[in-house]
Amino acid sequence: MDPAEVGETSLPITPVESINRTGRPPEIDIENYRLVVDGAVETPLSLSYEDILAYPEKTDVVLLICPGFFVDNAQWSGVPLSLILEEAKPRPGAKEVRLHAGSYRRSLALEEAQREGTYLAHHVNGQVLPEKDGFPLRLVVAGEYGSRWVKWLERIEILE
Repeated sequence: MDPAEVGETSLPITPVESINRTGRPPEIDIENYRLVVDGAVETPLSLSYEDILAYPEKTDVVLLICPGFFVDNAQWSGVPLSLILEEAKPRPGAKEVRLHAGSYRRSLALEEAQREGTYLAHHVNGQVLPEKDGFPLRLVVAGEYGSRWVKWLERIEILE
């Protein structure tokens, strides 16, 4: 199955309790949680969970595919990453977005991070994103394999 099959209607929606889990959730103190956006930006950000929930929301049914392991089809809701990046104002010459979750790192080209279908999910199937699925924020990259979907996001670093 190809991850580019966004909004696949021939597959049933995977119930939240059945969405496959990889990794071990960290302990999150949501009252003190901050998503930091820094690096090659004009306006560094430190966003609380409430700040993030106040952004305009995007909702899509997107396939989450881990080849050879599982396929989940769920409705993900969150903030388009392009809105966060627009607010931070990447400096001229910025080329890469590095996402941090604990010691885990994943990079995207700046253009990919700004495209439609790339967003920070805080809900799945209409429910607050469970810890096992990435609470408080999980990157969704429609059309890409699940290995690109960073869970437990804590920092977005812009690189030149």
